[in-house]
Amino acid sequence: MGEAEAEDWNTRVNLANKKECASFLCRTSAALLWEREPLEGRTCMHLACASGHLDMVALLYAEAGRPMLLERDNRGRTCLHSAAWEDKLEVIRYLWDIGGDDLLFLTEETGKTCAHYAVLSSRRDAEEEDELDAETDGLENQGMLGDEEPASSDEDQVKKEEEEEESMALLETTMSVSMQSSMMHANAETEVLRFLLRVGKRRLLLMKDNDGQTVLDIATANNLSDCQEIIEKALKQGT
Repeated sequence: MGEAEAEDWNTRVNLANKKECASFLCRTSAALLWEREPLEGRTCMHLACASGHLDMVALLYAEAGRPMLLERDNRGRTCLHSAAWEDKLEVIRYLWDIGGDDLLFLTEETGKTCAHYAVLSSRRDAEEEDELDAETDGLENQGMLGDEEPASSDEDQVKKEEEEEESMALLETTMSVSMQSSMMHANAETEVLRFLLRVGKRRLLLMKDNDGQTVLDIATANNLSDCQEIIEKALKQGT
């Protein structure tokens, strides 16, 4: 068994063990299903959906049923809001299958739907990417400043070259991770938004939050061109 296969097998075993433990706890005390974490009042279903653990979501639904899907946290968010915020497409598909329109069109305390959250997730990731770009620029500038410092000895020169190599290696790794992460997030975000708008149709497109903003308004205001293109295409198809 190769290293990658061994790691995948260990991951599957760990998930299976967690599911078995969760199943045991559910059978032992059903009240545990309805316990909430203290900060935001989220249920275990909120947390499972946000983490993308589809097996755990299915287990919780099997144990607690439809009422668990409609539970809200301290800000009125459902488990579907949690999944949309974290771009968990498989979980969202499953929630749609078992929850349907009753879950899809629910809004939180500011009037935002799961589709609003999908767009806001894109804005959050864009802001994080900008922060990472700023950090990368800082590393580049640091390397340029280092080039201007004269070496006082051969030993200092060797040390300086080693530090520059480490800085460049860190910069390349950071940029590579950033690009891969951005591509993965961008793909997940657009697929989540496409799916939600496909099943929610025109009604979800036109729903406004408490500030009177639709998903298109939010995408436009934040220069989220990918989201804007998807929403405008869905609007045209729905007319």
